[in-house]
Amino acid sequence: MGSSRLLSRRRQDPGLKWVRVAIAILSTIGVIDTGSITISRWGWLGALSCPGGSEGCDKVLNSPWGTIFSGSQFSIPLSLIGLISYFAVLSLAIFPLLPGLSENKNELSRKTWWGLFILSCGMTVFSLILLGLMIIKIEAFCFFCVLSGAISLSLLILTIIGGNWEDPG
Repeated sequence: MGSSRLLSRRRQDPGLKWVRVAIAILSTIGVIDTGSITISRWGWLGALSCPGGSEGCDKVLNSPWGTIFSGSQFSIPLSLIGLISYFAVLSLAIFPLLPGLSENKNELSRKTWWGLFILSCGMTVFSLILLGLMIIKIEAFCFFCVLSGAISLSLLILTIIGGNWEDPG
């Protein structure tokens, strides 16, 4: 009886639970990474100590590609989009794991896997474009940007592995 109950619970949640936990951990690191860049750019945090040399990070983050909007009193750094994206991934990863969501858990889990796939795919493509700009146009190295790109790619790989897709092709 105990094993059939366990099997019925596993059938209700398509996908691998450990992958959701790994995605939640990686997206938390992404939130910290992009959040620290964002609040540093707004002046609420001191200068960031970049492991590859601070002049590279400053050059990349202060480039024209590092800001979405720049007004006289306020600017919106590009890292804010990363912060919002990582927070959305974190929410989608942990939402089906919350207790008390027994109704339609299978459907909720399936939809969040698709949301995770679409978000992580977009984040990976956007990160690769930005890393290309960093190397080709800006000609500088920013550790935080490379970390964000690596996390985005890892999230995509984990989503593909853990989604338990009906048709893997």
